Amino acid sequence: MSLITRLAISRPYLNSLRISRRSLSILSVPPPQTEDGKLVYEGKITVQVKLVKGFSVTTSALGLALQPLVFKGLSTLPIVLQVMMGSGIGFFVLATPLLLHTITKRYVTHMYYDSEKDTFTATTLSLLLKEKQLTFKPDDVEVPEISGIFSHVKAKGKPLFIDISGVLDKAAYKRLLKYDQPIKF
Repeated sequence: MSLITRLAISRPYLNSLRISRRSLSILSVPPPQTEDGKLVYEGKITVQVKLVKGFSVTTSALGLALQPLVFKGLSTLPIVLQVMMGSGIGFFVLATPLLLHTITKRYVTHMYYDSEKDTFTATTLSLLLKEKQLTFKPDDVEVPEISGIFSHVKAKGKPLFIDISGVLDKAAYKRLLKYDQPIKF
């Protein structure tokens, strides 16, 4: 029995809060069936991506919060060293999460397929770990002849990185990549 279930049974007044399991943790597992359809893909390194991005954003926020102390400590140095050290520290505080986001923004954490509407819903992460959903049809998908670094397909013009080892439904994956249609020469 999960903690949430035990709390709901022992303290029924908590039910009015409508706390879901997904809202309690950034490391939660997506449900296998939602209004977006059936879960057909689950990224294998989603937890690691969330942890690394979370750590990077947290340390950058801490670095920004400590900037006044750093600059106070630098005030005893010559002005050239103050500028160089302040610029270097500021660059790394801001550049690290932006670089990580640039690399991981295409990573699909999970994807759903609604066979009735013939739509896919892919979930990626924003800079601050908020889930962003992109809903598209197989006709919106382009498979480049040469895939880019960290992207295999483009859906509505947005590059997405889908790791084949995370595919749970091969038929839906074939539908996504249009492998179920005749080859055009």
